[in-house]
Amino acid sequence: MLVALVVRSTVAFAIHFYAPYGLFAEDNWAYAWWGNKLLDYWQGKGVFPWYLSGKDTSVSSLFYFEVHATVFAVMGYTPLFMAAINCVVGVITVSLSYKIAQRLTGEESAFRVAWLVALYPSLVLWSSMNLRDIWVILASLLLTLSLLEYRDGHLLKSLLACAAGLLGIHLFRGYLLPLVSIGMLFGFTVMASRSKNYLKVLLYVTPFLGLGALFFLWPRIQGGLLVESVIADVSSKRGNLAEGNGAYYTDTKFNSLADVIRFLPIGVTYFLLAPFPWMISSLRQLFTLPESLFWYWLLTKIPRGVVSLSRKSPNSLLMLSAQILVLVIPYSLVSSNMGTGYRHRAQILPFMLIFAVEGWRKSRRPPAMVEPEHPDHSPFTVHHPAQDLLRSLRG
Repeated sequence: MLVALVVRSTVAFAIHFYAPYGLFAEDNWAYAWWGNKLLDYWQGKGVFPWYLSGKDTSVSSLFYFEVHATVFAVMGYTPLFMAAINCVVGVITVSLSYKIAQRLTGEESAFRVAWLVALYPSLVLWSSMNLRDIWVILASLLLTLSLLEYRDGHLLKSLLACAAGLLGIHLFRGYLLPLVSIGMLFGFTVMASRSKNYLKVLLYVTPFLGLGALFFLWPRIQGGLLVESVIADVSSKRGNLAEGNGAYYTDTKFNSLADVIRFLPIGVTYFLLAPFPWMISSLRQLFTLPESLFWYWLLTKIPRGVVSLSRKSPNSLLMLSAQILVLVIPYSLVSSNMGTGYRHRAQILPFMLIFAVEGWRKSRRPPAMVEPEHPDHSPFTVHHPAQDLLRSLRG
């Protein structure tokens, strides 16, 4: 934990004082700058920031700017303090990753997962900057932990963690809420099937998650074009991100569900694997090359980890897979820039690392040695008590 905090704090300090503007993400400065302008507006010192007036009116689009304005009203213009808060949140995600991995795969794998989350380059980077990504990771981990608490019979802890996780998703990535709610409902159902405890799911969980999804979808339901409205939102977000030399498939637009389904395999490929080594065309992309090669190697360990977890607990495998899918699908569709996809991919890394580390552990462990049958084990052998005693002392 201390190592994770020191590393993140050092990176945050270096970026704040020495990194050129926009080297890793322009949003790192945009949230602080426009949050300060929003504070001026609140205090009657200026007009409403034009940058924010171009945003949609959803809570998740404006909330992080409002957080900055609130903090700056108390402490003054302190963007480094906001990055320091994210460093602390990054350390919390290390602890949560360890707890989840421990319950799913055991102590040995959990220890390795914790170290990887603590030191993995992109996880360190995005939790050392003034960005929303680490908060989405925290919310996703809380949701997964809530499912494990439910599995272990801690209903109150489960609901509190679920409420905190869904609130975090709503405030920081609102467009993920419907799919995440569906994934949570599936996860609770799978966990309940372990003890045939479906009644609790129906009484406590379904209405809770249903209200969360309804809260987000109600404006679209009123318009009578739910699917069309969601597809239009996804297409619009993808178009807004199609900028820079890392952009790909910039002309892709979604006009129907068929368009979404056809593009999904391409989107998933870029989301999980880009930036590809042969497509590097900038200094920022070059920085990602060592991590990308290590990530490709980890991906080769995931199948063995999936097999191992399926043997330990098929229900847990289904639950964890659902938590990954509800993030991979929307991000694969809206990400149209390799840099943005690289940032978004960090939000599934703790879950993918659980699979990868378990597969890594299994591949390093030598196969169990099968001792040849001893001649004395023959059913025709007469055992002497003294021989049995000597054998037991040797064993």
